Amino acid sequence: MSSTTITEQDLLTALLSAPNIKYFWKDNKRRFVGASQSFLDYYGFDSLDAIKGKTDEDMGWHIDPEPFKNDERSVIKEGTSICEQHGTCIIRGKVRHISATKMPIRNSKNEICGLVGFFEDITETYNEKKKLKKAANSDTLTGLLNRTGLAKVLDEYIHGYENGGMDFVVYYVDINDFKTANETYGHSFGDQVLVGVADSLVRDMGSDSVIARLGGALFVLVHQLAKKTKHVAINRAVLNLEEKIRNSIESINYIGDHTVKLSVSSGFSAYSEHKNIDKVLATADVNMLEDKRSRRKG
Repeated sequence: MSSTTITEQDLLTALLSAPNIKYFWKDNKRRFVGASQSFLDYYGFDSLDAIKGKTDEDMGWHIDPEPFKNDERSVIKEGTSICEQHGTCIIRGKVRHISATKMPIRNSKNEICGLVGFFEDITETYNEKKKLKKAANSDTLTGLLNRTGLAKVLDEYIHGYENGGMDFVVYYVDINDFKTANETYGHSFGDQVLVGVADSLVRDMGSDSVIARLGGALFVLVHQLAKKTKHVAINRAVLNLEEKIRNSIESINYIGDHTVKLSVSSGFSAYSEHKNIDKVLATADVNMLEDKRSRRKG
């Protein structure tokens, strides 16, 4: 008949045998004293001798060791427990993401004499969340920002204006007669056109402008002005950039095996004109539609 008694040693053995959780403990100088086999296996060490008496900095397995150092000093000096703290470490030449928990070890006099910690590798989960986050902010066809992603970026531009006075311009750009071409040559061809336009804009404008696709053949570019500018509507730099955007798209001659001649309508508005992003977007849209009407008349 097996015993139902569980000793502290039984519990410790079970914990240290966990394959996915890596345990370690250190003295009050942050030097390794011990570690579980899963910890040693994770870093590729044959024995505890490889790390005993050394700190994280001695091992050199963190790109930035300061956050780890600060956490451990807080645990040892203040008795703070750090729970599920995200960090990165270098494992066999690759950057891995970990979630670490650390807590103080106290002696019989209730003095902190070291710390014990454990961590899990969360790289796959981290990457999956990153992919989902990117997908939520990106246009699935072109890889550009979508409406949600653009809204977040605009918040940053607004913050820059309110804190540093850095004005920015929003450009609306629409491919003329895209619907007709899409219906005539098929949606696959239309998708190729959109991808081609996106690639061209990224190549020509992506170094200093944020680019988004809001749906259909409507693209939006956001450009921060290098200096505080008055009378943006007649500012030569703003007009030159609008022309550069137009030329980037209209210079596309081929989409796959098809010869194309694209034309665009565009309109812009500066944040300083309204100091309200909804009005800025609406004005850029109205100006673009006016440009489209004038081209039809011409």
